[in-house]
Amino acid sequence: GKVYEAILQFDPKGFKSSAIFAYGEALRVSPRDPSSLVALARVELQTGNSDEALIYLNESIKIKSDFTASHMMFAQVALAEGKLKEAISELEQAVIARPNNSENIYIILQIGILYYQDGEHEKAQNIFEKLVEMTPDYADARYALGLLYDKKGMASMATAQFEDLNKLIPEDNEIQKILNNLRAGYGVLGNDIAPPPPPEEPRKKSVKR
Repeated sequence: GKVYEAILQFDPKGFKSSAIFAYGEALRVSPRDPSSLVALARVELQTGNSDEALIYLNESIKIKSDFTASHMMFAQVALAEGKLKEAISELEQAVIARPNNSENIYIILQIGILYYQDGEHEKAQNIFEKLVEMTPDYADARYALGLLYDKKGMASMATAQFEDLNKLIPEDNEIQKILNNLRAGYGVLGNDIAPPPPPEEPRKKSVKR
């Protein structure tokens, strides 16, 4: 099944039937293993049949409700359709279903990135900061947090994140360039930094006469 799936692009119609047959046989031999259903869903997605893919994914969840691969693919389908909130919900469900899963740190990072893309910057910041606190050498989390601080006009905090990143991976030229931009008073991409919002003035109470 994996061999046919790998060469699916060369003859989608011909190899798809072979891949589906192989994965179908795997499911017949081991009907309580959801991985074959996820593989079938993957084949359908590669050939543009998201509705069929969702049917397979729903069947896989019925077999094993905490199967991470199913939730990840549900999120993939939602993202392809531009449904960020649904994708976030699926990834959160994957973490809740298997709280001790070693893949959760990566999944949580993806949740934070999707919150960022959806404009939920406070939620994204909370996730990135917790990831950095829990795993100080998680470079991807620090990078995402630095970008978010930059987006919010928090120049000194963004610089601190990229300085720490520079210590973790000193050979990375991109991080060096970002640091140079930040130290020169510009944003990550060399653009002007957005100023922080001014503090709100306290509202005066109206006096009735």
